[in-house]
Amino acid sequence: MTSELAELAQELEASSRSLAESREREAAIETARRELVSWISHDLRTPLASMRAMTEALEDGMASDVPGYYRKIIGQTEQMTAMVNDLLELSKIQAGSLRLRAEPLDLYDLVSDALADLAPLASKRGIRLDGGGDRECMAVADGPSLARAVRNILLNAIIYSRPDTEVHVSVGRDNGNAVVAVQDHCGGIPDEDLPHLFQTGWQKDPARGTAEGLQGSYSGAGIGLSMVAGIVKAHGGWVTVNNVDAGCRFALSLPAGLLPPSSLPGESLPPALADDRHGGTS
Repeated sequence: MTSELAELAQELEASSRSLAESREREAAIETARRELVSWISHDLRTPLASMRAMTEALEDGMASDVPGYYRKIIGQTEQMTAMVNDLLELSKIQAGSLRLRAEPLDLYDLVSDALADLAPLASKRGIRLDGGGDRECMAVADGPSLARAVRNILLNAIIYSRPDTEVHVSVGRDNGNAVVAVQDHCGGIPDEDLPHLFQTGWQKDPARGTAEGLQGSYSGAGIGLSMVAGIVKAHGGWVTVNNVDAGCRFALSLPAGLLPPSSLPGESLPPALADDRHGGTS
């Protein structure tokens, strides 16, 4: 009887610990959700207020540079659209409803398109873009979602790099995997912050520093990198980040093997599972 009671006491104690851990996880998830909603509201409210002020100035005939106002309104609209698209993608990942279409694609071409797309922004910020690596690096992946992930990483590198520096993008192979690596000159990230970069809603500066794209503050709603990690994980790969000379190196590693027997080119892969539900571009 004594041994049975001891076993029962151990089971009750284990159950109690499990319940306590579950409550802590739920509390952390709820806190992260509230912070994410608050930050997104902030990020949407700022351009909306600016757009309203500009449209009222246009309506009253008080705008001195009408074409410039129109360009700014269009730019801020595109910024909000990108944020909403990131949220939709992230919600699919976390709900496990993201579906990928498996097809062979050349990562070099995919990276070249991203470089061409972001070249004007890089030039405006005084950033030189340098691409290189294997001229042909095939992988089996969903083109649109993977292109979104690569573009997001490259955009972050451009925004956070110091002016008159270089962002280097390379495509190659490592231990049989296809790797897309982006190295910037952001000045580096504190080691204690590196594990949090891919957590949904996490930001370095809770005060929402407004210095535009500058080192030391992580602007945005904290969903871009979480989305990138989710997309790459859905492909069976992983994302790593390390401090290197005067900056950071993000590496997206993808299996470069053949299609799984159950998935032929063009067929849908199983829904992506997002097992990191509380764990974030800006």
